[in-house]
Amino acid sequence: MGITSDTAELNFLIARLEWPVPSVRWWVMQELASLLLDKTLNTVVEQSLRARLSECKFETEVVEILQIFWLAKSKKPEIEIDVSIGDEIDARSLLSDLFILNLNPRTTRFGKSSASLMAVKGVCRAPSDLLAAESVHFPPILRTTMQRLATVSAAPLEEQFFHQWEASKSRVDFRWQLMTHFLEGRPGSATGQFYSELSARARSAFLRTLTIAHEHRWCPQGMLQDRALQTLPLDPSTAWLRSKEPPFQLPELSHSDDLSDPKRIIEQLLTQSGGGEQLLGGLSWPVFRSESQFIEIEIQLVWREGTMSGDVQPGKDIPDLMCGEGLQLGSKILYPKSNELMYRHSGCKPLIRQIFPSRCGYAQADLNIRGLYAPLPIDPTSVVTATPDRDVLKFHSGGHTFGYGGYWTANWRPCYPLGAKPRIGTYLMVEKTYLSQRSKVQEEEGKGEIYYHWKAKCFHKKNDFDSYESVQKEGIIPLSEITNL
Repeated sequence: MGITSDTAELNFLIARLEWPVPSVRWWVMQELASLLLDKTLNTVVEQSLRARLSECKFETEVVEILQIFWLAKSKKPEIEIDVSIGDEIDARSLLSDLFILNLNPRTTRFGKSSASLMAVKGVCRAPSDLLAAESVHFPPILRTTMQRLATVSAAPLEEQFFHQWEASKSRVDFRWQLMTHFLEGRPGSATGQFYSELSARARSAFLRTLTIAHEHRWCPQGMLQDRALQTLPLDPSTAWLRSKEPPFQLPELSHSDDLSDPKRIIEQLLTQSGGGEQLLGGLSWPVFRSESQFIEIEIQLVWREGTMSGDVQPGKDIPDLMCGEGLQLGSKILYPKSNELMYRHSGCKPLIRQIFPSRCGYAQADLNIRGLYAPLPIDPTSVVTATPDRDVLKFHSGGHTFGYGGYWTANWRPCYPLGAKPRIGTYLMVEKTYLSQRSKVQEEEGKGEIYYHWKAKCFHKKNDFDSYESVQKEGIIPLSEITNL
């Protein structure tokens, strides 16, 4: 959209912040942050966002608008945000205070709370509508976090959460009742996929409870602030990521035989991605032939002591390196675990691991389920830094660039079959020099070889009214069969 000084176009974009589709809200927040950095438009954009901020009734809505300003400032630190922006807030929380302080470190203008921060007395039972909405409209971690904090502090935090949930009903506006067909979450989901009235109420009740705990000094401030970050719409570390396909052609399922022999399509993919100075390091991707037939492919580079060849049976020689402990992703830094040998009986060491940003970011729910990939450091004592670069994350350490990774949308749908992951793909491209260095380090410990470990989960159903059946296969492909370092 070509935004001009005409506020009608700008208002049209801001209105999309209320759409219940997470990806739409995510992209709109990024676009508005970019417009704030446009010298010809920043004044009118800031005025429009401030007007929207003054209308917010829920604490989580306030956080959304403030994160747009934060995105702009994180990309261009010298940008100035008027300190009076805090005066527009009528639903203050501990998290909105964090944003205001980040935008203006010396300000004391934080706005007003939507209601009294008095601690509720007496026992409050879990409301039945809260339990019904949990896991469908918002993640269970909100309530379990309150339970853990209550154990540490001996304060009635879970009861406070229930009370704030009930109190939030008085702030529900009619607009939240519209487009109900968009607002139904996936049965059995634990991600809080869609932004609905119930989702907004739950996150706002969570933020208000943390704010009350801070006011009454039930828990240390740092502990409460860390928990408040769970309700962000976008994880700070991946907030500027956009859909960007890998730099090679993605093969398609052309025959039904590909379902019975997925190795063929995986070999084709690896061959196409082996040219140039980078090659594929990790991939998680759904390949579609039709709505009734598709494959989920996961590929990851590992180091194997000794040599081996051929396919492997699930759960035998090759461990499941696609899950388990991964790297912890902070705002900009990856803090790796020690690069110790995983599954010592198998002789496998991962060269790549998965990153799972905050699972409570409702706009990132699909990305979090599939996970991003990051290279492990050559030196186990070093730190790999991840910095946003346009639409991807670039990974580097000690002045050396290891590669870059991101995600792309693949036949996006609001729902997907039980047992399947979201219809997006994530990938990592690694520098061949990084793998050469890693190979030399590993050779010092003994002979071995770098392999691609692949897994394929094949989904199919005979008729539209049938449920999907799935079969999982896995195998290995030596890197030497694809390319030379």
